[in-house]
Amino acid sequence: MIEIITGLPGFGKTLNATNMALKAMKRGKKVYANYPIKGAEYVEDPFLLFGRVKNALIVIDEMSIVFDSLKLYQIPNRVWIELRQHRHDGVDILGTAQSISDVAYPVRRLIQFEYNIFFKALRLCVVHVRCPQPRGDQYGKRIWILKKKIWDYYDTTFKIQKMKDEELSENPLEVENNYKQFTELQNSLMFQSLRGLK
Repeated sequence: MIEIITGLPGFGKTLNATNMALKAMKRGKKVYANYPIKGAEYVEDPFLLFGRVKNALIVIDEMSIVFDSLKLYQIPNRVWIELRQHRHDGVDILGTAQSISDVAYPVRRLIQFEYNIFFKALRLCVVHVRCPQPRGDQYGKRIWILKKKIWDYYDTTFKIQKMKDEELSENPLEVENNYKQFTELQNSLMFQSLRGLK
């Protein structure tokens, strides 16, 4: 099963995902996460797990960074194949994101439950549960209480680092050159199509 917890920053998405991971560990399930959780195995790149683990829970914090819509075509095909067959390996996936719309659409189509934290006051979260598929069912609302002891099991300041340092460009000229190349290509394609109309 693939589930996702959504909500604004600071609404307790990672805290609740950690709580669910701890419950899975108590039931004897092996847990892997892309952020450090006490008792779980930390894996920086969750793509390495697909097709290689069995009977496990994979927790993916900031799923919209890992499965970024803008980098959809850079994700290896093997990952998509394994995601579609995750159930055959006994693998469950739990993700967090600020909005389900930020997650690449091939993943969104596989999500069975979305827990949207739409209101938070102190340690109380009001959660709307639904199936995110088109015309999906609404399962009503839940109330989750944030447990202080869970904070001891993970680092709330840990940042998911998906982009490699060499991918980050500090050079504004490089961005300008890429834009210039793009506009030149676009103009040449328009010119070619206009020539073909004559």
